[in-house]
Amino acid sequence: MVPIPIHKEKAGYVLNSLLIPFMVAGLALAEDGIAEPKMIDKTWMLTAGSNVGPFVFLDMIGPNTPYNIFDLMGKHGDTEAAKAASWIKKNFLDKNIFGAQSGQGVYQYPNPEFLDPNFLK
Repeated sequence: MVPIPIHKEKAGYVLNSLLIPFMVAGLALAEDGIAEPKMIDKTWMLTAGSNVGPFVFLDMIGPNTPYNIFDLMGKHGDTEAAKAASWIKKNFLDKNIFGAQSGQGVYQYPNPEFLDPNFLK
C-alpha cells in the first residue's frame, strides 16, 4: 500500500471506488452470457494495456469478499452487482472454488493462462 493524499473520506477510498465497478461490469457480462470470462479479461488487457482483467482480480482476491460486497449492493437495488454476485455464487462458491489461493479459479494456478505470452494473441 502506498499512501496518497485525499481531499475527503470516501468509503472504499480510491482503489475500491475504481475496482468495484470494473469487476461488477466484467462479472455482469459473464452472467448475461455476453462473453466468456477469459475473453472479457483478454479484451480488457488488449484494449487497456493492462496485465490483468476483472476475472484475474477475482481470482487474486478470492470470491468471498467480492460476493459479499456485490450481494449487499444487489440487495440495495444495484442489478449489475446482483448479477456479479450471482455469477460468483454459481461459478465459485457453490463449487467450493476459491481462486488463486486454492489453485483454481477462472484460471489454474500456479501457472495461469493469462501469464502466457500467447494469451493476448
